[in-house]
Amino acid sequence: MKNDFLIDFINEGKIKDESDLKKVFREYAKKFHPDTAMTDKYVNDFVRLKEQYEEALTYLHENEIHVHADDRSVTDSRYSFFIELLKIYHLDSSFSIKEKKRLNQENIYENAYYFFIKWKPEISVLFKNAMIDYEGIKKKKYENAISNLRKPTLFLNLRPFFFNIASYHLTGKEIYKKRLNQNLEPIIKRLEESGFNSFRDLLLFLIRDTENGSAVFG
Repeated sequence: MKNDFLIDFINEGKIKDESDLKKVFREYAKKFHPDTAMTDKYVNDFVRLKEQYEEALTYLHENEIHVHADDRSVTDSRYSFFIELLKIYHLDSSFSIKEKKRLNQENIYENAYYFFIKWKPEISVLFKNAMIDYEGIKKKKYENAISNLRKPTLFLNLRPFFFNIASYHLTGKEIYKKRLNQNLEPIIKRLEESGFNSFRDLLLFLIRDTENGSAVFG
């Protein structure tokens, strides 16, 4: 299975929207899922297919956002923080190779921290400790692909939260906010069981903050 083939389908016009993407995903999932293929031979392919689906879904939604720090004069620290949060998400997206070359992880973390302490100076240490947790979360892996298939890594479970929080604040679209409560309780439990309490606290804070409205509208 070719890497990023779903994104290639999007660029070629074979996938035009989320509905098309789901149809293609289901078609390939039938070939690779152990329960339908009646073998564990394609487990690694299925795990990668799931990852490619999430990346392709993000790629589709990118056209809705069209916002970067260099595109406009930004004086709102809260808004600027979520621009950097989206960049943190991009750092771990395999399709964004050109973006990775342009972006530097250390600079993005520093920028995010800068805007966070301007926005919420009273809890500035929370973001710094949460990013330490985040690096630990990225390194935490299962022993084999079967385990990853049955129970995806914590890192993969958390990625949609980053995307949906940032996308809500940069577009103002309620659909992203609604997605934040999906699977939240088990994710919080897994963070606590793994000792990533700072990241748990940051995630809960950011979700609660959505009740103040999206940053794009001030």
